[in-house]
Amino acid sequence: MDNVFDKMRDLPLLQGISETTLHSLLEKYPFHFLKYGDGEKIFSCDDPCTHIRFIFSGAVRFVVKSLVSKISISYSLEAPNAMGAEFLFGRKPNYPFDAYAQGECGILQLTKADYIKIIQSDDVFLFNILNYLSRNAQETTLRLLSLSHGNIPKRLSLMLESLVPPHASQVELEFKQKDLCLMLGSRRSSLLTSLEDMKKKHMLDYTQSSITIEDRDFFIDMANL
Repeated sequence: MDNVFDKMRDLPLLQGISETTLHSLLEKYPFHFLKYGDGEKIFSCDDPCTHIRFIFSGAVRFVVKSLVSKISISYSLEAPNAMGAEFLFGRKPNYPFDAYAQGECGILQLTKADYIKIIQSDDVFLFNILNYLSRNAQETTLRLLSLSHGNIPKRLSLMLESLVPPHASQVELEFKQKDLCLMLGSRRSSLLTSLEDMKKKHMLDYTQSSITIEDRDFFIDMANL
């Protein structure tokens, strides 16, 4: 049981709480531990975000599809991590991606109503979610301001920073070349030349219609050297 408590205190948005506080929360609120089998869908794009959800064990595969072009991006995220917490509030509190279990995984979830009660009663939880939301908002602003600058690797890294969370792995981008060129503001010949250069540097692998990036953070670091 102590291991469960330790793992819970490592989860984003739950960090910084005492063991006593955690015991009290588990007694007062119905946290649910759910198990999913490999490939099982956890939720779908546009489903309402009715719970705060965490990857408690294993890994989850996320798939994001563009509504206006033939571009999709998928990535894996391992425990411990939050799942779309930035979509819990706002005008449209819906998930923008599909989520599938990658192998067997465990999900910890709590209803939005109960989570709101917790952040209203404990400053640690309040500051955790405020810092989480503020960091994402500030980073998005900086990315948008930089979008028209830099070479193709830097622009591709901006896309990853916007759509793929830190520490994600096995990132796969599927596209029609004309759509990706339009998104990156590049010619097809320039795109292919840049992709080949990045492949030689072990930043990615690619085909005519896909890009595979094993380590999101490594790619972003390399692209911004």
